[in-house]
Formats: sequence, structure tokens, C-alpha cells
Amino acid sequence: MNNQISFSEEVKSGTARIYQKLKSSIPDIEWPLIAPYIYEINKLKKETNSVILAHNYQTPQIFHGVADIIGDSLALAIEAAKVKEDNIIMCGVHFMAETAKIMSPEKKVFLPNTKAGCSLAASITGQDVINLKKKYPGIPVVSYVNTTADVKALDLLLLWQEPMMDFLHLYLCYQCARSLPMVLLLPPLRTTLEAGWNWLREMQVG
Repeated sequence: MNNQISFSEEVKSGTARIYQKLKSSIPDIEWPLIAPYIYEINKLKKETNSVILAHNYQTPQIFHGVADIIGDSLALAIEAAKVKEDNIIMCGVHFMAETAKIMSPEKKVFLPNTKAGCSLAASITGQDVINLKKKYPGIPVVSYVNTTADVKALDLLLLWQEPMMDFLHLYLCYQCARSLPMVLLLPPLRTTLEAGWNWLREMQVG
């Protein structure tokens, strides 16, 4: 990208359709400052064979201006496995970039801000999973998609260590709406629910 970029006729023409999507959320006076960056980023994507994945929470400039694929955490994880480009740029938080790399290990994944975190992902670590499995042996593990790579990796490892539960003791990343139906399929149902309920009560008391 050039150090000096301006709102030229080329930029204006090349971003006209994007402006129609953004004009209700960006003041007119700001568009000449933003448009050149959107134009240059979209050019660079093609030149470097890159794709931008952006979470729904991104600003309009990213969401409508430069993103190729938009969605929630689970949708981005699924789409990361389908992209054909060599490079994935993740406009999101750290665990999303990790998940994209897991889904497309042969791709290069870039996170603009490596300090971008998620409070949900930070709420449990791989060591927490190990401790819970020791405390409640035999209880299936269902991880929310908003977990770090070390939690996901440990869940898979624990699965291999419990082969008798191969069919129903599945490791997948679920969003809230999909977690409960899957949990109801996991054996042993009564033990799982009782242990989970007791653990929640202990957490509330503590």
C-alpha cells in the first residue's frame, strides 16, 4: 500500500458500490478519508491471494468494506475450512484465528491484533479441562466454539483416551443453541446431568 493515498476518481469509482452500503452509518465528510484504505485493502487481497473473515461485531467499514466472509464464531470456523485462498486474515479475536488455523492447517492465518481476546475463551484453560475430568471421570466433554486451541486439543485427546464412548462422546464446537440437544444425547445422561448440576451448584456457592 502506498504511504500517500488519496480520494482519487479511481478510488471513488472503485468504492461507489461499497459506499451505498455504508453511507447510512458513515458521515459524508469521513468517506474521502476511509475510501482510499478500503480500495487499497481490496486490491491487496487480490494481489496476495488473501481472504478476509470478519466477525459480525466488526465496524461497518470492515463488515461492508473489506470482508469477504462474515458471520458468528461458528460460521467463521466452518467457512475457514472452505476457503481457497492461501492467506486468511481474521478480523476477530485470538481464538477465532486459532480455530481458522485448525480448520485450514495448510493456510497462513493472520490476526491484525494478537492481543484481541475474548472473555469467554479466557474463562477456561486446558488445565481446567484436565482438572474437571479428574474430578468427574467418564463425563463427556462438550466445548463451546469460543474456546482456545489448548482446550480444543485436550478435548480431542481425552476422546482418544475413552474409546468406549467413541460414537456418542463426540468432540465438536457448539454454539449455545446447539449445545443442549447434543448434551441430551451424551451417555450416561443421568450421571452427566447430575454431575453438571452439582458442579454448577458448587460454582455458585464458591
